[in-house]
Amino acid sequence: MRSMAMRLAMLCAGLLLISQPVRAQSVIFVDINATGPTHDGTSWCSAYTSLTTALGSAITGDEIRVADGLYIPGAVRTSTFFLQQNGVTMLGGFAGCNALNPDARHIRLHETILSCDINGDDLPGFINNSENCYHVVTANERDLSTVIDGFTVSGGNANIPPPGTEDRGGGIINKSPFGRVNGPTIRNCIIRGNSALDKGGGMYNDKHNVSLINCLIVGNRAIFAGGIDNFDAFPKLTNCTIAYNRADGDPDNYQQGGMRDSGGSTSTMTNCILWGNSDQGGMDESAQYVTGPFIPPPLSHTTIQGFSARFFDGPGVNGVDPQFVDPFGLDGVSGTDDDDWRLALTSPAINTGNPGFAYPIGADLDLDAAPRIQSCRVDRGPYESVKLQLANDYNADDTIDLADYADFQRCFATFPATSPADDVCLCVFDSNDDADISLADLISFYESIVGP
Repeated sequence: MRSMAMRLAMLCAGLLLISQPVRAQSVIFVDINATGPTHDGTSWCSAYTSLTTALGSAITGDEIRVADGLYIPGAVRTSTFFLQQNGVTMLGGFAGCNALNPDARHIRLHETILSCDINGDDLPGFINNSENCYHVVTANERDLSTVIDGFTVSGGNANIPPPGTEDRGGGIINKSPFGRVNGPTIRNCIIRGNSALDKGGGMYNDKHNVSLINCLIVGNRAIFAGGIDNFDAFPKLTNCTIAYNRADGDPDNYQQGGMRDSGGSTSTMTNCILWGNSDQGGMDESAQYVTGPFIPPPLSHTTIQGFSARFFDGPGVNGVDPQFVDPFGLDGVSGTDDDDWRLALTSPAINTGNPGFAYPIGADLDLDAAPRIQSCRVDRGPYESVKLQLANDYNADDTIDLADYADFQRCFATFPATSPADDVCLCVFDSNDDADISLADLISFYESIVGP
């Protein structure tokens, strides 16, 4: 029988535990240039200078705000930015300590770089990366409530043969050893200059239904799928560009430079661009994207180089050159600082995204922090052009013709309704601004073809 003293001791210990405060959900600040003198993450100038430290202290519901600068996860090759909890939001692109407005956020002006370049000596073409850590970001078993938003992810070098997974996912690895996971959410990120010995130089998704929004995946390489490799996963990509990634596989077994769906995976893509990706067979359709043989992928208003409609198709899917401003920059290498992945003003990808598009939460701005829809329709890819859409030119091909008349008839017959596509009808065809598609607008359409 327990003694009275022991019972009292256990009671006191229980009361002590009950009285301990539970930390409320909070904002955690990270700034490599924080002046201190304390660095406890409670304000910009008292911010943690290490993102790894902040991730270790975060609990579900916390928001980690990271100021501009270069962040390395650690000094050894196994170092990684490890997201340990679901429900943590990690936001980059803040001005930070000593700025006029420390909370000002612009993901390009205040670039926040997560890098595995431990020695700080990487050169274009994956030179000097032998000491780089294997995975820049690890988000294993993380769901959609876990958000990575506003970062440049670079320098991962997953080059260690099995056993283990240090041969895949140089930029970001999302791996589930158990059942399929819905997540994480990755928004407004640039994933560039990462490599893998085997699969997914930029990203590897194993049983992870990742949500990718407004992301740029460029200049990565691997044996299989230089950009993204999906295994037993159903990722959803919206307004993403996967371009000029490389696969170095066997010439007799082309290995998809851009993205590969394997192990029963099926990707959903809306308003995306897959272009310039290469494998040992060149830059044809199979070098851009290969999906499983059983379930056609849900594709909408997406540009795929070499598109043939043989293996997959969808509304608005084509193989027309998107015309990037400068995908190579002065150094002639894709996936470096001096590239320009915006769309040239003559690009057929401008104003040709899904007319029923309603941008997801947190994706109302593009990678330049500009409004996601600038004209009547969203563009393809992560950058939005300021080029306006011509009145009565529904398909934005700079010509008003019978194809546009077919869209006018549809808008006239179904309006008013409630889908986002109706906003496009009004924007393009409502010539008298009366919030209706009427006979007056038909006259205006007719005159735009034949003249008044």
